[in-house]
Amino acid sequence: MNLLNPAGLIWATVAIPIIALFVLRIRRRRQTVPTLMFWEQIFEEATPRSLWRRLRHWASLLMQLLLLVPLACAVADPRA
Repeated sequence: MNLLNPAGLIWATVAIPIIALFVLRIRRRRQTVPTLMFWEQIFEEATPRSLWRRLRHWASLLMQLLLLVPLACAVADPRA
């Protein structure tokens, strides 16, 4: 198999900013509050969803990278 446009694989470097933006995504900042009465209820309700939220971000990153691979290969124009 030959690549008619091997320079097209340079498009695979788009993965670098995708990963960088994933690592540098905005995180919530800590805020001091006068009472914990309301926050305790929120944390109790949000606990089951926290695992899914973490996995959702990783799944999103994986899907973006998996979409990038065929695009970079298509631009490189492989021929048998």
